[in-house]
Order: sequence, then C-alpha cells, then structure tokens
Amino acid sequence: CGAIAGAAWLVQGCSAGDSSQSESEGALGSSSAALTADASAQAAARVTAVVPAAQVNVQNGRVSRVYGATLASAASVDAAADAARDALAPALGAVAGDLKGQGGVPVMVDPVTQQPGFYVHRYQQARGGVPVHGAELRTLVRNGATKEVVWAASTLVDLGSFVAATSARAPSADAAKANAAVKPSSGPTGLLVAPQVLDNFTQPELVIYAGTAAVPSAPRMAIRYVGSSGKSPARYQFLADAVTGDILESQSLAETVAVTGDIRGNATPN
Repeated sequence: CGAIAGAAWLVQGCSAGDSSQSESEGALGSSSAALTADASAQAAARVTAVVPAAQVNVQNGRVSRVYGATLASAASVDAAADAARDALAPALGAVAGDLKGQGGVPVMVDPVTQQPGFYVHRYQQARGGVPVHGAELRTLVRNGATKEVVWAASTLVDLGSFVAATSARAPSADAAKANAAVKPSSGPTGLLVAPQVLDNFTQPELVIYAGTAAVPSAPRMAIRYVGSSGKSPARYQFLADAVTGDILESQSLAETVAVTGDIRGNATPN
C-alpha cells in the first residue's frame, strides 16, 4: 500500500429574534447534507457494482479515488489501463469513448533493473473533440507479470446528453472582464498584494466547463486563456462563457515562496 500511495501522485450568527430563521436554515442545511450523503452513497455503489472489493472516496457526490482492489488486468500495461477506463467510465458518469488516452508515464523505476514499478495513464475527457476543463481519469498500473490497475483518480463529470458546439469560434479574451475578476493575492509576507493590470492574453481555446468539484454546474461552452502582466510575474488562468465572455472562474498561476537569507553588497554615500 505504501508503494502504491507513493506512486499514485508524484455563517453568520443571529440574535434571539432570528431563532425561527436559524431553525429554518438549519433544517435546509440538514436536508442539503442528507442529499449530498445520498448522492455520495449512490456514486460509490455504482463503482462497487463493477469492482465489489474496491474502496471508494467520494467528494460532493463525485467519485475521486478508487483503490484497494485490482480494478482491471491484462497482458500489457496499455491494455490494462484501457480495460479499467472502459469498466469504470460508466460508473463515474462518463462515456468511455469521451476519454482519450495520453499514454503511460513510468514511475518508481528500479535502480538495478531499470524497470518501472508502475505506469500512470492519463485520460482527458472531451466531447466532440472539445476538452472538458479539469476533467480526467488517471490509472496506476502495476508492472508485474500480469499488468494490474490498482488505483484510479477521477475528476470526470457527467455531461449527460450535452452536445459540444464544435463549429463555434473562440472569441477574443475580454481584458476588462478579466482584470475585473482578479482579486488581491497574498504575498510572501502574508499581506495582500494589489494585482497588476494584465495586458497580455493568450489565444483562447474552446472548452466545456462544468464547474468545479466543490461547486459543480451544468456543462456549457466556454473559453480558456491566460492573462499576464508585462510589469510583474503575475499570470492568471481564466474560464469565460463562450458567448458573453463573462468570467466563470479565475486562478492565479503564480507561486510565491518566502526565502530566508542574506543580501550583501557595496554602497557608496552620496
């Protein structure tokens, strides 16, 4: 189990006068929690119907991890990974034909034999050739005499009968809307840093956007692009509605690190 784990991933308060409102909100919260728990149980059951001995992790009604049992096996690594994709996709609310393989990456290579202990296979979810933002399946295949899939991670989404507008053209990035969506970020000292004006934008690409794992939404056509500033290392990824250009999600791609050390130099008085 240790080897598999190592290889897998190189309210507001209210006054006494608001008691009735608080009770109502509490009841709604309990109802929502019950619905989420029920959806999570159903999601896990769909997977264990395919692999009865599997352990399943579920977040917000979506399966995120499957492990603890052989999920599929075959004579070759690629065939084993594809077999797991084909078996798990319907249980994860996806269509196997929408999951395009990106090839296997060797991990945990034995220093003596130079043979990898495992291969990680990645499948990008797409519909009609249009990628689904942030949606993929990863499988971990043990490289033994028989190739066995022992772990899977999923961010797949249920697209239902959604039809991608494959003939649509991606509109240009809307600089004003993108800059309005950027919020101050926390710098290395923990203080908020005002964002620089973004003035460079990559060519938008068409994607399908179905929200996030925390806040899922109905699938829609969207564009994805990156904005940066010529005056700072700031870089942001944007997801925007493909018709209106309204920002659906923004994420800073910059990483800040606090470094401890000395700076030395010579100074000359004026």
